[in-house]
Amino acid sequence: MGDADAAAEGGILAAGLPVKADILKVAHHGSCTSLNRDFLDAVMATVAIYSAGRDNQNNLPCVATIYALQQRNALIPGTDVDGSITVTVTSDGYTITDSNGKTWR
Repeated sequence: MGDADAAAEGGILAAGLPVKADILKVAHHGSCTSLNRDFLDAVMATVAIYSAGRDNQNNLPCVATIYALQQRNALIPGTDVDGSITVTVTSDGYTITDSNGKTWR
């Protein structure tokens, strides 16, 4: 999703593009301007990964963004807490591993 904002996500929905995904890379480091709740509902991701530096000056991810993801029962690994995150996809599904050795399936 890169640095897409909520308006861009709304545009994707308005265009009728398919968006359902198991894993969502949360846009713009999880900023408050990056999450369109209708988009999040349409994606229906069970995992939402964000990239943000530890103790960053922009206070990312935004508390409201994390709350919106929690309300949808998504697993939310983030680089500020979990370090680097690797997603490995196989014919049996996927595994998510962080640099601390923690694994999610």
